[in-house]
Amino acid sequence: MKITGTKGYVVIEHNGKTARFYGDLCIDGFAAIASTMKWLPPNDMQVIPDTERIMLMRAVVEELKNNEFK
Repeated sequence: MKITGTKGYVVIEHNGKTARFYGDLCIDGFAAIASTMKWLPPNDMQVIPDTERIMLMRAVVEELKNNEFK
């Protein structure tokens, strides 16, 4: 899993897919607006279905537990 972004959005690369959503990425954590999460191309910026969004956010939480992110 790779988490990158800026003060305007966060990008998560996980299992060969890339998701982007509005939020703030800081040095020690990030805040996200999960309802804005979309798959980046080649998936044509499709809104991520609720079940996939929940699974992705659970994977992020587990990843962050192993790091110093908040």
